Amino acid sequence: MPWNYPLWQFIRVAAPTVMAGNVMVLKHASNVPGCAKFIEDLFTRSGFPKGIVTTLFVSHDQVPRIIADPRIAAVTLTDRTAPVVRWPRSPGST
Repeated sequence: MPWNYPLWQFIRVAAPTVMAGNVMVLKHASNVPGCAKFIEDLFTRSGFPKGIVTTLFVSHDQVPRIIADPRIAAVTLTDRTAPVVRWPRSPGST
């Protein structure tokens, strides 16, 4: 994996999401926590309001509960090493 892949993978989604006026919650892969924190700090240093990107340092087994939160409207999963996450409802459903 190229050294910048974790950054590119998030930025390609973040740019249009933030430009559309949305905020993002980032749970990056556990093997690259520094990238996740760097991305959050990058948005803050770039002048975006605090909270536009929020990093969660949680375990993989906590992800379904986070996805199930009604405030989560969309989800992008990219982890190829773990089993597919199963969540109790579709993101954005009521």
